[in-house]
Amino acid sequence: MFDTIRDEHGRTTREVLALTGEATPLERQPVLRRTLAVRDTYLEPLHHLQVALLRQYRAGRDASRAGRTDPTLERALLTTVNGIAAGMRNTG
Repeated sequence: MFDTIRDEHGRTTREVLALTGEATPLERQPVLRRTLAVRDTYLEPLHHLQVALLRQYRAGRDASRAGRTDPTLERALLTTVNGIAAGMRNTG
């Protein structure tokens, strides 16, 4: 599935660049490009943490017959969701 997503992302990026006439995304908006790059630097660790926590959450849920999960793990996962959402909201 990842290959399909990656291929579609590549096609979409090429089409957007063709429509805008730019060689790179946000070529004519360097301030926005830099703002997003800085944001991504801070959010990337949260993305990785969220994936790891989601893997643990699903494994715990699947292993439990009652479908119960560790409340601390659930809180940590929801904190990453809120953190990423706040980062996205603060930079548009």
